[in-house]
Amino acid sequence: MNSKIYKLSDLISENGLYVDGDWIESKDQDPNGDVRLIQLADIGDGHFLNKSSRYMNIEDAKRLNCTFLEKGDILIARMPDPLGRACIFPGISQLAVTVVDICIVRPASEKVDVTYLKFLINNQQFRREIVSYTTGTTRKRISRTNLDKITFPLPPLEEQIHIANVLSKAEALIAKRKESLALLDAYLKSVFLEMFGEIEAKKQKWPVVQINDLAANHKGAMRTGPFGSNLLHSEFSEDGDVAVLGIDNAVKNKFSWGAKRFISKEKYEELKAYRIFPGDVIITIMGTVGRSAVIPDDIPLAINTKHLAALTFNKEKANPKFICFSFQSNPSIIKQMQSKNRGAIMDGLNLTLIKEIRLPLPPLDLQNQFAAVVEKVEALKETYQKSLVELENLYGSLSQRAFRGELGGETQHAAAKNPKAEKEPAIKNKTSITEASDSLPSSNIIEFKPTNVDYYKRTVLAAEIVWQLQNEPTLGHLKLQKLMYLCIKSADMQLPVNFLKQAMGPFDPSLMRSIDKQLKDKKWFQYETNQSLKYRKLEKAGEHQKDFIKYYGNQKDQIHYLLKKFKTTSSDTIEIVATLYACYENILMQKEVFSETLLFQRFYEWSEHKKEFDELEVKKVFNRMKEAGVVPKG
Repeated sequence: MNSKIYKLSDLISENGLYVDGDWIESKDQDPNGDVRLIQLADIGDGHFLNKSSRYMNIEDAKRLNCTFLEKGDILIARMPDPLGRACIFPGISQLAVTVVDICIVRPASEKVDVTYLKFLINNQQFRREIVSYTTGTTRKRISRTNLDKITFPLPPLEEQIHIANVLSKAEALIAKRKESLALLDAYLKSVFLEMFGEIEAKKQKWPVVQINDLAANHKGAMRTGPFGSNLLHSEFSEDGDVAVLGIDNAVKNKFSWGAKRFISKEKYEELKAYRIFPGDVIITIMGTVGRSAVIPDDIPLAINTKHLAALTFNKEKANPKFICFSFQSNPSIIKQMQSKNRGAIMDGLNLTLIKEIRLPLPPLDLQNQFAAVVEKVEALKETYQKSLVELENLYGSLSQRAFRGELGGETQHAAAKNPKAEKEPAIKNKTSITEASDSLPSSNIIEFKPTNVDYYKRTVLAAEIVWQLQNEPTLGHLKLQKLMYLCIKSADMQLPVNFLKQAMGPFDPSLMRSIDKQLKDKKWFQYETNQSLKYRKLEKAGEHQKDFIKYYGNQKDQIHYLLKKFKTTSSDTIEIVATLYACYENILMQKEVFSETLLFQRFYEWSEHKKEFDELEVKKVFNRMKEAGVVPKG
């Protein structure tokens, strides 16, 4: 790349700016002011964070001759962390100025694209140059004068725009992956609270027990690690026969390998009372306390340090994944672990306190249901985490090559170098996952943030299906759920559902429990397990119809068409329909070439249970789906 060498001030036209922010003291600020004061906390590494809430009056801003920010200004933080990070000011709904430790770059020039310049400043090579010009010992900073000593090549404007577009796309994919991981955590918490929250616990009248009541029936089932001279740091090695687990193995609220710590087999013989077993729950009791994790099944021979409590549970009473998540998300348990004085997690927990923690104990089968959801979500998280690492590596490579001038026209194809990342979907819904697969799932996510109204709309849809089919002996939980799935998918509805990949087809494990409760609470229908007609009308049956028209007026005909088509259909057949629909949709989402052979192959790969269905019957059902138009669009 034959590019001229520039420094930042070379890019500033006569209408541009290259200045520091303003020196604004506390006495010049006013919390009720009409001018926003942008702080260092607002400057993210490539993104405007909009975190602060400092203001001043416009009269004072003018009196101090402050520089008012404009949309598209590049803001560079002259202090950590990291020092020299830059973002583009997106413009906000009011006038804004910024503090003196932020440099304002407004090129107003046809030489440079501001997005390209932002990426250039945040590039590792530029960042290293910034570090070399840093001053200060306790409070490191870089002056605007020193910033202007850094030189860089500048390709033609068209190429700058091209590189900026490629890096922006890669950056957006990284942001989506991070959002996906955060939303999976939020989803798990919402499922936990829905299944085991305080209201549900009181309603079900679950027995309240202490953690100690759930211990396995052997000595030392609940223990801390060896204290004092029993285990010295000098006895650790970076390799050996027996691993030693510490805070770093649970600090992320999941098990992960941290520092390498081992002891000899001989030392283990002295300390084998502290052995860690698969399925144990470990809790940090010193340092960053209150973090927990479940020990994986493939754990090698290991013990724990004094910084961890290790709990071995009676698995006929408690599922470790449920207990572990309770430590992380049950408000009552968190409150019990908090300091009465400071309201923060104590500097040190102790085993006695942990043993005495009280919690409502739901039935084991309900705990196991939740644990199955945890396993599905953890598999998804592992997939997304691998994808995130690949994307970050790709971004780093693209960035370095772009600013070394090694990409040129090749950049337009760079985003395609990670086709796996292109195919993997982002989790957009704050509360639901759709059709989570066992290996590399393809998740079709309904994009919205559910409210109470959304949950009510879901109940209204279920009520209409029951209203239309209440006299059909084929209507039960399975058929109702599959019909809801087909209605939601075919009409592209945005409702809070969580259809996982289960043996019986797409299935939401908590949906029917919630629907039955709501139908009963509204006095519309009562589900009766032992009756041939499962849904009995209650005194207010039919009153849902006004809201059905309100919420589904535009989709009413399509919903009724589906219900008519499958009115007398058996549960087995509706299971085939829903599974074929899900397989068909996954093929389309994965951008594979569709064929009926591939569709039927995916159907039988869904689970071993599908082999119970005759292939000729499956083909007949699919032909009926095509004739009825009940297939995914695409």
